[in-house]
Amino acid sequence: MEQYLTVNDLWDVVSGVESEPEEASMKVDFLRKQKAARARIALHVSPSQLIAVRLENDPKKIWEELLRLNRPGGSVLAWHYSASSPI
Repeated sequence: MEQYLTVNDLWDVVSGVESEPEEASMKVDFLRKQKAARARIALHVSPSQLIAVRLENDPKKIWEELLRLNRPGGSVLAWHYSASSPI
């Protein structure tokens, strides 16, 4: 996903390297990139992770939440493993 966002010139917005500029004329491009990054992330996450995208507009915060959910012991992985385990 990082590579996909990089190729589309969106990774810097997601990673936090590019932050919202003070200058109004530059904000338009930044906000466009934020929207595009959010949409592209939403199109590529599993349905169980869409809630992380729907609750937040900032793609950096979305990315951080997805990292948290998907690390070992995170709720999505814990749910996935418990749901896929035989009873």
